[in-house]
Amino acid sequence: MNQKTIFQEIFNNLIKDHEITCNGEEIDPDIHDLTIEQTARINFDDEYMMHVLSGNVPCRVYDDMKKKLEAAGWEITDTDGCIMHLSKIS
Repeated sequence: MNQKTIFQEIFNNLIKDHEITCNGEEIDPDIHDLTIEQTARINFDDEYMMHVLSGNVPCRVYDDMKKKLEAAGWEITDTDGCIMHLSKIS
């Protein structure tokens, strides 16, 4: 499974498991662009992903997202709108 698919699955499951919406609107975590070197930069298509990335969700959702990304070998270093920056865990 490639890294884009892994990230896509993490966010699809997160949104489904926690029934996350943005003001009742469905959130689509499709990845528009993904750059991976020693760090990763995920750019999401749906502007509602800002809602999730900025922490405008319950702590348990953000903690679950962090845990799932860490299980995949990545840690969150920054977020900026629909963009998430990650670093590989060594």
